[in-house]
Amino acid sequence: MNTLTGIGKIDRERMAAIIRGTKGTVSVDEAARILNVESSDAAKMLVRWAKKGWMSRVRRGLYVCASGIPYRRCAA
Repeated sequence: MNTLTGIGKIDRERMAAIIRGTKGTVSVDEAARILNVESSDAAKMLVRWAKKGWMSRVRRGLYVCASGIPYRRCAA
């Protein structure tokens, strides 16, 4: 698992919107729909958050809030 590093205010707001709009797992298509962005942009965000330790990749195109992070902190 990657070390948790900081993310900016905009990314926190985007991640919170995604978590509120899904039920545990989030696909690239769901993230794109929630954020009203292209799938390629949503995929890049999810990858970036996974590299920073805020999300975990389940399989290609599917992510969850990283384990070990309290749900409230992940959505903050």
